[in-house]
Amino acid sequence: FMKHSKRLVVLWSPRYFQRLWCSYEIATFLADDRQKPLVVMPAHSGLLLLLEYIGFSGAVNTVWYICYLFNADQSNDHVQVLILASLGCLFTASFSLPLLSLSIGLAESVQRAAEQLRDFRMQDTLCFCCSNQHRHPDTGDTTPCDRKLVYLKLKEWYGNHEDK
Repeated sequence: FMKHSKRLVVLWSPRYFQRLWCSYEIATFLADDRQKPLVVMPAHSGLLLLLEYIGFSGAVNTVWYICYLFNADQSNDHVQVLILASLGCLFTASFSLPLLSLSIGLAESVQRAAEQLRDFRMQDTLCFCCSNQHRHPDTGDTTPCDRKLVYLKLKEWYGNHEDK
């Protein structure tokens, strides 16, 4: 599946590069000799885009409706228009603080992702089997080591880089 993909979009969270299988996913994608784009996107950026869309749509619709009321109001009594304009401003302002907070969080996430990539070592990743001493937590049965399987495949693709 990864070999036939044109690009990989990673929905990154602070724990992404700490997980063995997530890191293996990227290694699998990059094992192909072709140059393909790898897009790393903070997972909460979708929420930011949704809030931006709702806030912008609300502001545009409010302005449009105010213009409509302004043109339809022949009595020159613009109290209804001013009330609606005030409500529109409150609606738009109510999205400003969450958007600002999410935007700051997004910038910090991008910085953390860059730091994680800079300091990344596959040996430091976590996996379920090693975290549970190779025992299934419910049954106590022995589980095979995922790390050994992953390292064998990485060695096949990239050679022996144990000291890196």
